Amino acid sequence: MSKSFDKFSKRAKLPRASKPVINKITSMIQNGDLKPGDRLPPQDVLADHLGVSRTTLREALKELSFRGLIICKHGIGTFISSGLVSDLEMVEARKYVEKGTSYHAARLATTANTKKLLKLVNSMEKYVITHEIEEFSLKDFEFHALIAQFSGNRVFQKIMQTLSDLLLTQQILVQQLPGAIERAHSYHRLIAEAIIKKDSEMASKNMEEHLEDVHQALLKHYQGGDV
Repeated sequence: MSKSFDKFSKRAKLPRASKPVINKITSMIQNGDLKPGDRLPPQDVLADHLGVSRTTLREALKELSFRGLIICKHGIGTFISSGLVSDLEMVEARKYVEKGTSYHAARLATTANTKKLLKLVNSMEKYVITHEIEEFSLKDFEFHALIAQFSGNRVFQKIMQTLSDLLLTQQILVQQLPGAIERAHSYHRLIAEAIIKKDSEMASKNMEEHLEDVHQALLKHYQGGDV
């Protein structure tokens, strides 16, 4: 995997206490309760409201800043990033890009590449069983980034690199939805199998269906229903 994606795979695990805070604030952003440009309350007020220590809150805010969801301005306050892209816009863009990456990854498939891809897919199984959302999401991101790398197209790779922070945030949200991890893992296997067989059309088709499933899951989520 290229160095541009290593920051996700090599990051230290988040303290467990900060994860609910990250999920809560992320959910509020995704649902529109917190909008781009909104200022968060002072840390002591926000920590009290969320029922956590200021140390836990700071850890959560640091991670949210890393993901590009918030901007911390020293001496001024913490704000929701004004450059956020909606999840549905992200999935639409991904459809166009990743149909191409999977097509060319299959066309140019090598034994070394397919072994690496299959090893990655197999490593995700344990996180499906234990339902470890963050760990699965990191592997999920790595899967899509690896396919972009195997496409041999530097423009595709650059696009995925540009989308990286937003993509990881979206994946963590999506994998919290009912049945999402299981469905994603099944699609990953289908995509990987098509690439291994060098079946470009099937790889592209499976990727499109995978992202359409994500799109439909998000639609139901925002409409207040289960997936």
